[in-house]
Amino acid sequence: MKKAIEQCMAGFEAKDSGELSAAFIFPEDFIGFQGHFPGNKILPGICQIQCAVSMLEKWQGKRAVLKEIISAKFFSPVLPAEELICKA
Repeated sequence: MKKAIEQCMAGFEAKDSGELSAAFIFPEDFIGFQGHFPGNKILPGICQIQCAVSMLEKWQGKRAVLKEIISAKFFSPVLPAEELICKA
């Protein structure tokens, strides 16, 4: 799944100020949409979290390990072919 998410990264930017941003676009046939939800494809929250990890790994040039998630709130669904922007 991690590699499939990395392949959906459509853009990456690291500013001198330390701000990061990455765009992801997930095609209709993305594996994460299978079964979530039948007839109404929505990107699972764990895939959105992995987007943030993938952005950090691209910036650092090495593997990042997520130790814990204290709180996560997803404000709107991500649908197939919709652009998801991650910022840090």
